[in-house]
Amino acid sequence: MRGRTFLLMALLLAVVVGTAPAQLITSVTRRGSTNPAPALGGVLQESSLCMVDRTHVYKNVPAYLAGQAEYVIVSNVDRNVAAYELDIVLSARADVYLFIDYRVGDDSNANPPTLTTLMTWVAAMGFVDTGDQIDIDENNDGSINQYFRIYKAQFAAGTVTLLQQNDGTSRNMYGVAAVLVDPTFNPPPSVNAGPDHVIAKPVFPHAVQLDGTVTDEDPLEPDPGQGPWELSMEWSLVSGPTAVEFSDATIEDPTVTITTPGTYVLQLYATDTEKDASDTVTLYVNDPSQNQLMAHWDFEAMQAVKDAAVLDVANGNDGVWVTDGPDPNALPNIIPGWITGSTQALELNSPAPSHINVTISDTEPNFVDGPRFAMTISSWIKVDQFSRSWANVVSKGDDSWKLVRQSRSGQNNNAMMAQFVGTTPGPGQPANGPNNQIGISVNDNLWHHVCGTYDGERIRFYVDGVLDCDGPYTGLINTSSYPIQIGGNSQQANRMWDGALDDVRVYNYALDESAIRAITALGKVPPYVSVEPFAEPIKYKWGELVPLQGSVADHGEGGLSDVTILWTTVAGPEDGVEATFTDPTDPATTVSFPQFGAYTLRLTAIDAGVNAEVYAEIDVELISPTCQDVIDAGLLMVGDVNQDCRVNLEDFAILAANWALCNDPTRPQECLWPFAQE
Repeated sequence: MRGRTFLLMALLLAVVVGTAPAQLITSVTRRGSTNPAPALGGVLQESSLCMVDRTHVYKNVPAYLAGQAEYVIVSNVDRNVAAYELDIVLSARADVYLFIDYRVGDDSNANPPTLTTLMTWVAAMGFVDTGDQIDIDENNDGSINQYFRIYKAQFAAGTVTLLQQNDGTSRNMYGVAAVLVDPTFNPPPSVNAGPDHVIAKPVFPHAVQLDGTVTDEDPLEPDPGQGPWELSMEWSLVSGPTAVEFSDATIEDPTVTITTPGTYVLQLYATDTEKDASDTVTLYVNDPSQNQLMAHWDFEAMQAVKDAAVLDVANGNDGVWVTDGPDPNALPNIIPGWITGSTQALELNSPAPSHINVTISDTEPNFVDGPRFAMTISSWIKVDQFSRSWANVVSKGDDSWKLVRQSRSGQNNNAMMAQFVGTTPGPGQPANGPNNQIGISVNDNLWHHVCGTYDGERIRFYVDGVLDCDGPYTGLINTSSYPIQIGGNSQQANRMWDGALDDVRVYNYALDESAIRAITALGKVPPYVSVEPFAEPIKYKWGELVPLQGSVADHGEGGLSDVTILWTTVAGPEDGVEATFTDPTDPATTVSFPQFGAYTLRLTAIDAGVNAEVYAEIDVELISPTCQDVIDAGLLMVGDVNQDCRVNLEDFAILAANWALCNDPTRPQECLWPFAQE
């Protein structure tokens, strides 16, 4: 990973004897456009051509560019190409200049371009406004028609990728030039200690792979007495609860071993003996001994009174019920509990919306500084119809963590999700469920167990013990000063829950699947039905048994004991044409078909325990095998001379035409030679 620039002796000799300097911009490549290609323009001079497709020339070229800079002749019609990318390859460290039309972003020639909404990549790449301008003579007749602002940034040798202008057709395309940096300049090393690490599940002693990068450049033409430059580096501990051990502190990417939880700051330092640089990386190491159930609101002690108390039976994070309806004297709507051991649940949306404000206890670990490394949010829910976007089951504001209705555009808005904001890649929840579904719907007026987990490596979301969605995420969960609300969001109004809740839990670690299913087994849930679709039409052979890949799961109380399973034909190529299932009660049975065409098959699960009927369907298209399939299988009929899968007069005609011929190589005098060259 270490990068060094070594100067060849031949180049040194060439400089000493006064040979012309090497070309600075060695190549230019444009992507995303089919317009006339940009070209290398050589040394920028007064009246140099600006564009390959226009007569425009540069005027009033600043002295630090004229005769000093190499430049690119751009294509003006690329000015409104959104996919435009331009690679310029530098042979040495250089100051790169952009010439940008004053009218970009604000259509005004009276002031510099506005790059706050367009061409934001300019500032992001480190270009700064020099305050200078270069003028444009569009007709090469001595008149000044437009003005370009000059921006500057420095880059090491290599490829620099510039992006789009895309500001309509009334502006000129930006120009590019480069000037060799002082060849005696010795830049400091470039040091990157790599990304921060969050270790949610350490096993001590725990080894962490570091990912540092150190690069350095030597001067192109060192002054007498400069050098030699020897690059070296060293890792060290800046701060932390205890000492750490590096496998090799003098390389970029060693492993570091830690023995206790806490926050560690490590530094990567590099020097070329003349100049130095450093960077730090932070390791956040969880303490698994503190894993616990942080809060458990079971509603068992709640009473139907104004300002009813809602107890946290785990750690004392108690809450107060608050009505959001017009009647300030409304009372909570307590309903029968659903799960084993529960006698009470809470309806938060009827007769009027309501929520619960939670007061954080002093018990450690509390909700002020965490959870950050890992988390589980679990609840039993029941909703008939959603009426509010992002309806919250429980949340700590909107920018920390929450269990909510899925309300993203293009997703299943009758599904649920858990968000752990601050994790990467964000926004804190994978979107798609298993088999590329977009979430399991829960708006069926049935009780469901929903649970989201984050373990420092992945976010997972379960509905009734079934993994609904899963994706890789890392980082720390954001903290928030907003209080916890059950059935609402203290940071976002009108996000009250649309139904009933029971047994709301929060853990500061990720429950595994078996623990989640143990909570699901406390109550009855509807079965989950899925069928693997066919990727393409089936070339069907009569009597063939086609395997179906269906499944029915019920992780609730009683499991599949109350569930009836049945395959049926919903539609066939004609009325009354149905598939035949080997065992229609087996989700993974086989099926045969009476004729070609399109079929829709349904796998249904009827759960008497919750009075629910759930099904999944697949479409099957049966097509006939081709003659080529017959040939490939070696099943041609004897006598099918022309291989058209028929034996008819055409085959006899071919036989007749060749009746007296032979091609036996052992009898060349009377037979055709079979190996003759055409």
